[in-house]
Amino acid sequence: MAEIVGVVGATRAWKIFSFGEDAFPNVYPPYQQENPWSTMSVIVRAHSGDPASLIPAIRPELAEVDRGQPIHSFKLLEQSVAEVSSDRHFSTTLLAAFAALAVLLAAVGTHTSLTCALAVGLAASEPDSTVTPAKTPITTF
Repeated sequence: MAEIVGVVGATRAWKIFSFGEDAFPNVYPPYQQENPWSTMSVIVRAHSGDPASLIPAIRPELAEVDRGQPIHSFKLLEQSVAEVSSDRHFSTTLLAAFAALAVLLAAVGTHTSLTCALAVGLAASEPDSTVTPAKTPITTF
């Protein structure tokens, strides 16, 4: 039997991981019911100095809350954001590479077209040339 303990409005709890999405309604199931293999995270804010220097002080505090809970790793916020945004970073880099390739191909095509048109035009304008403008049409694309 399910029991409703409380109601929470639209939250922005995961705003850092959603990159611009609007707030959305959220459900908070019991931790073990959601996924028995998932992990919990504790977020600690350091107001000054190196956040990694707080790790030795955090370990005993967490052990005091529950000695049965293993503490396997610590990550800085920058590392977590980098992991979450790596897919978006790859997509953006790939898009930029294809855009640069498109610009390069457009520049080479324009250069080739202009060079060909100029060569035909110069050859037709030489007085001793056997090429006449009537016999050599210039094709435009």
